[in-house]
Amino acid sequence: MSMNTRHLLTATTILALITLLSSSAMAQEGRASVKAELGARLALDDWADISGPGFGGTLGFHYHVTPELELLVRAGYFAGLPKTTDQFFGFSGKVKTNELPILFGARYHLPSNGAAGPLWAGLELGMSQISYRAWIEDSDGDRDFFTDDQELEPTLVLGGGYDLGQVEPHVAVHWIPLDGDDLVAVVLTLGFDLTSF
Repeated sequence: MSMNTRHLLTATTILALITLLSSSAMAQEGRASVKAELGARLALDDWADISGPGFGGTLGFHYHVTPELELLVRAGYFAGLPKTTDQFFGFSGKVKTNELPILFGARYHLPSNGAAGPLWAGLELGMSQISYRAWIEDSDGDRDFFTDDQELEPTLVLGGGYDLGQVEPHVAVHWIPLDGDDLVAVVLTLGFDLTSF
């Protein structure tokens, strides 16, 4: 991905975040909320070759434009467990990847009995900082690092969930396009309402 494309995507993300956050000034009682989500990330396909399961969560600002349509901005962190692989070395070593996503998007609550129902589907766009660390260990446990790098990449998230009131289970697919090898993961989280205003 070219540097100009990265800059354009970054600028678009920042502009969208500012626009969404500024709408909070017009928020009516009960329409805005802050939510935390905790959960796990399961890397698939190429990503699974260089990452074990990841654990973490997100913190987000949510705003109901209508009872059915919800806009949101959220950021988080998922730390991957080390995985033994020969992806970087040509011989066995360990590697882990961490993800720091910043996302904005919308969720649509499907109608139920003439009103907004608890089941929703969502689409989010943003940027993720992906960090890679790869190393080998000697018999004393000392690490010799071969790779310690990070990249900022565009991110697409498709997901759905069920609003149970104060608790909200959520499943999503994270897609991060890279040159040659896309990163895909399934993320399972449980959301909690921290405050509404």
